[in-house]
Amino acid sequence: MSTLSRNELKRLASLQQKKYRQEYQQCVIEGVRLCEDALHSDWILREFYITDDFQKNPSFNQLAGLAGEKHLNPTMITEPEMQKITATNHPQGVALVADIPDVHTLDPDPEGSPRIVLLDGISDPGNLGTIMRSADWFGIRHLAFGPGTVEWTNPKVLRASMGAAFRLTISEIHHWKKQINSLKSAGYTILAAEMEGVNPGAFHTEKNPHWGLILGNEAHGVSPQLNSAADMKLSIPGDGPADSLNVAMAGTVLLYELSQ
Repeated sequence: MSTLSRNELKRLASLQQKKYRQEYQQCVIEGVRLCEDALHSDWILREFYITDDFQKNPSFNQLAGLAGEKHLNPTMITEPEMQKITATNHPQGVALVADIPDVHTLDPDPEGSPRIVLLDGISDPGNLGTIMRSADWFGIRHLAFGPGTVEWTNPKVLRASMGAAFRLTISEIHHWKKQINSLKSAGYTILAAEMEGVNPGAFHTEKNPHWGLILGNEAHGVSPQLNSAADMKLSIPGDGPADSLNVAMAGTVLLYELSQ
């Protein structure tokens, strides 16, 4: 039997929409993998929901133990309720409600964050989540989101990030010109992913350990304003007939090259 009131169910279901995530400053985290990563993180977690069937899942005891360390007790809800509060068609029977962490403006810190990914209008949630996952893989700890980039607590972004969202420092950029000047003054080299750039091997990270890589919009690329402000434009050479790479793929390749 459900323990959720009508109003509670309505509030939880509303968190699938950006408007209400921003209003409540909360988001829903679903699935075994994401919930485990969230429980290992320093995110503030408020509620822990499971279905009756999930108690038979091999992961139940582990997640319940991690939740108990954060003083969270599981609340049993029905399968239809779990479907209403989550974004996937076939939820795994476990979900958390978390406070969205505070996002601050980007404060240049060459020692603490020597490498930063700067996102200029990434609009697709899957691309953003994949970029976050790749950054996490290559040891980038800091991402900064400029205007026009999709909301990073979008459920599709969180799923595509495969837990990276819980391990990255997220900043917000309101004014690109001021931010780029601030980074350059702090000693960062500004790189831009561009179709007409140089091979990434031309950038020597041992000589330039502090850098920010700009990845641009899927359709339009890096904005002209940022292109002109970049110290170096990087392009991935290819031999096939395709006219471009997907931004998440291109970002992954560039991060690999810059990590060598």
